[in-house]
Amino acid sequence: MLKGTYKNKGFDKVADLVEIAGSLQPLTAVMAGGERVEDLLLVESARDHGILNRIVLVGKKQKISDAVAKVGIHVPRKDILAADSDEEAAAATAGLLKAGGVQMVLKGSTPTHVLHRHMLPLAIRSTVSLVSIFDAAPIANGRPMILTDAGVTTVCNYARIAGLIQNAVDVARHVMGIEKPRVALLSANEKILPTLPSTQLGAAFARRGWPGASVYGPLSLDLATDPGAVASKGLPDISGAGEVAGKADILVCPNIDTGNVIYKMVSALIKYGEASLANIIMGFPKPYVLLSRSDALETRLNSLALGAIYAQCGLGEHPAPVRRSSVRIKPKPRRIVVLNPCSRFVKFSLFEDDRCVRNEMFEYSLSPAVTVKGRQRQVDQLTHGVLQILNAEQWKTTDAIVARGRLLPYSSESHAAYSIAERRGGNIDVNKMLMASLLAQTKKQPDIGLGVSVTIALAGVIKAPAYVVDSAAIEGVCAEADTSVGQEIIGSDASYVLSICAAARKAAQSVGRPLEDINLVVGHLDADMMLAAIRNARMTDSNIARVQDGACAPQPPEQPFISELIELCRASHITSAQRKEAPAACGGNGACLSESHLRIIDMEINAGNGDALRIVDALAYQVAKGIGAVYVAAGCDVEAIVLTGAMIRIERVRNEIRRHVGRLAPLLLFEQPPDMEALAAEALRVLAGESKARRRYRKQPDTSSNRRTPE
Repeated sequence: MLKGTYKNKGFDKVADLVEIAGSLQPLTAVMAGGERVEDLLLVESARDHGILNRIVLVGKKQKISDAVAKVGIHVPRKDILAADSDEEAAAATAGLLKAGGVQMVLKGSTPTHVLHRHMLPLAIRSTVSLVSIFDAAPIANGRPMILTDAGVTTVCNYARIAGLIQNAVDVARHVMGIEKPRVALLSANEKILPTLPSTQLGAAFARRGWPGASVYGPLSLDLATDPGAVASKGLPDISGAGEVAGKADILVCPNIDTGNVIYKMVSALIKYGEASLANIIMGFPKPYVLLSRSDALETRLNSLALGAIYAQCGLGEHPAPVRRSSVRIKPKPRRIVVLNPCSRFVKFSLFEDDRCVRNEMFEYSLSPAVTVKGRQRQVDQLTHGVLQILNAEQWKTTDAIVARGRLLPYSSESHAAYSIAERRGGNIDVNKMLMASLLAQTKKQPDIGLGVSVTIALAGVIKAPAYVVDSAAIEGVCAEADTSVGQEIIGSDASYVLSICAAARKAAQSVGRPLEDINLVVGHLDADMMLAAIRNARMTDSNIARVQDGACAPQPPEQPFISELIELCRASHITSAQRKEAPAACGGNGACLSESHLRIIDMEINAGNGDALRIVDALAYQVAKGIGAVYVAAGCDVEAIVLTGAMIRIERVRNEIRRHVGRLAPLLLFEQPPDMEALAAEALRVLAGESKARRRYRKQPDTSSNRRTPE
C-alpha cells in the first residue's frame, strides 16, 4: 500500500492512532537522552509500525552504544550524537530542530525542565501546553476526548487558558476531525461563585466569542461529559450551555492539579484495559513528545503516533506548493528610508518592502540651536550622517522617505500620512513653507521638528517623495483614569504611542486573535518608558516615566541629586533648556553608574560589574511594578504582556521581568521596535495606492499652537 497524507476522518479509539500513523510517510525523529533501553524498544516498535524510518540519538555516546547493542537494533554511527551532559544534549536536540534536520522531537532520559529550557525559544505560540487525547469507558461512553493541561502549564491565568483552548481546538479539528469542537471549562460548581475563581474564569470565556468552537463554563466534570447528569441537574438558561453540556469534546482544567489528577485516573484505567491515552506538547513548529517512564508502553507508542500525525495533518510542515510552468517575474522591492526622532537620538532604518535591512541610531551630539541658522546646521549634520550610511550601503534608489511626526493636534484618525515632498513629473517638490516653519521653532518640539526637517532635506537630495506619519492619540481612556489623571494621560508625550499600537497589532497576530477581542499590557522600554493598557483595540490608560523619574532608571536614596538641581536653578549662566536636560544627566543610571547607555551597562554586567547588575535588577523590578499597575488597568483578563524597546535586549532585564510578572500572563518580546515597521508599512500603503497622503497645511486658529492641520 502506498503511503499518503493524513485525511482527518476521525477515529473511534485512541489506539487507532498507531494504525493511522503507520499509513503515512515515515518520519525522522531526534531523541534527547537516547540511553534508555525502554525508549529504544519503543523506537523499534515505531519502526515496525512504519511510523519512523530514522532516529537520531543524542546523549552519552558509550551508554547509547551499549543500549543499542542490548536491544539489538541498528542505528548508524552518524545518527549517534555525543553529548557529555543533559544541557549539551538538550542544546543539540533543539539545534537539530531549528536547522530543519528532523521532523519530531522525543524526550528520552534528558530531564524535562532542561529540554524545555532549550525548546521554548523555538515556540511559535505564546502558550505551550500538553494536549492529551484519551478514551475511558466510564467517561462519555468511552468516546475519544481531549484533556488539557495535565503536565506543562503551571500558571493558569486568563491568557494561558485562552492559549490552552486554542491549542486543544487545533488538535480536535485537525487530528480528530471535529469541525466545531465543544469546549468545557471545568470547575467544582456550575454556578458562578465569588469564592471560587474557576467559576468566574469559566463564565468569562462563556461570554467571549470563539471562532470555530463552542466554549462554555463553568461546568463540573459530570455535567461536561454525562447527558444523564445534565437531564437530572439541569443547566442555567445561558447561551452556549446546552451546546456543550454533556457533549464536551475538550476538557479544559482550571489548574495543573486538576488536570494531573484526571490524567492519573485515566492512566490507572489503562492497566485494566478500560482506557487509552496519547500526548503531545503543542506550540512548536514540529511535534514534541514526552516519553514518560510512568506512562504505559501503549501510551508512549500512541503519543509517538499522534506526533507523526501532527507533523502531516496541517499543524506541522505544510506541503510544498505546486510549481507552475509559467515563470513569474518577482516584483522589484520598494525601498523605504525610515526616520523616527526621539528626544536625544534619531532612529534610522532601511526597508525593502516590509523587510528591515539596516538599523541605526544617531545620538544627538549637537550644540543647542537658538537661531534659524543654528537649526539649519543641525539639520545639515544629521542629513550628512544619513547620506553617509546610504552611500556605504550602496543604496542607489529610494522609493520613499517616511518619518514620525506630530505636527497636528490629536484627532481620532491614527497614523495618518502627510505628504511633505511630492514627485511632480521628474522633480521632487518639497514643502519649503513647512521647512521654514520648523526651522523657526528653535524652542518647541525640537525632536519632532528636527526629524521632519531632516526628512525634507533628504527628499531634496536623493529625489524621493517623503511623508510624515502622525502619532496616534490616546483614545478611549477608561472612566477611572479619565477622572483621576485623564488630562495627564491625554496631554502626555505620545512619542511611543506608535510603538505601542504597532506592538499590540503584532501581538494580536501572534496569538491568533483579533485585536478587538483581547486585552493586552503593552510596554515600550527605552531611555524613557511607556506602559499602556489595551482594551478592545483601544488604549484606555497609560503610564509614562522619564529617565529621571526612577521607574526606568532608579535613583538610590544614598545618591540624591536634589541639591544639584537647586544649584542649577540658582545659576544665572544656565539656560532654561539646559535646566530641563539636567535631571536626565544627573539622575537615574547616570547618577548610579556614571553611564546611562543601556548597551554599555549590559557590557559592564557581562564583565562582572556588581553595581551594574544591582542597578539593572532594580530597573527591572521597577518596570515589573509598572506592569502590575497597568495589568490592573487592563482588567486583569490579559491575553499577553507585550514588551519592546532597547531595554529588553539586555538578557538580564528580560529574565528579571519574566521572573517578576511571568505569572500574570505570557510575555511576548519584540526586540526590534515595531514602530519602524509601522512607519514603513504606512509608506508602502501610500505607494501601493491603498491609502492617500494628505498634502496641504494651514495655520491653526489658536495662535498659541505652532502645529499645523490639513485642509
